[in-house]
Amino acid sequence: MLRKALSTLFSFIGFMTATAQHHVHWKTHGSNYKIELWARIDKGWYLYSQDQPRGATAVPTRITFKSIFSNDAFVAFDGKPEERGMMKTIRGTVNERAWQYGNWVDFVQDIRMLRKIRTNILCTVTYQVCSNTERLPPDTVSFEIRVGN
Repeated sequence: MLRKALSTLFSFIGFMTATAQHHVHWKTHGSNYKIELWARIDKGWYLYSQDQPRGATAVPTRITFKSIFSNDAFVAFDGKPEERGMMKTIRGTVNERAWQYGNWVDFVQDIRMLRKIRTNILCTVTYQVCSNTERLPPDTVSFEIRVGN
């Protein structure tokens, strides 16, 4: 009962925070081998990459994963999430460069299930978006993703 209530709460929180900036729309999927985060970005807006060149003032996207209902020893996270999309390099003021995505980017995290179980993973994404005229402050969204057998 408590698990179901927490699951519903995290889903609601994830939905509410995922629409806070209204410029990035998130969907998620989990399996035995990977966790996928799909970011769809409004036209004219850009999402910063996880990696940024030296001297960039943009806040890089940061993604963390944590098991919710079970021991972290049941799931191994292999490396950091891979970015799939068309990265662009932009030049800002004072020769600043930044790496960003327009339209869409997918983040794919490889995982290994260390036991044959189903578990919930809490995924937290901190990201920043900009347009050609403004840069919004960083935002954080959280999702609960089911993985495993």
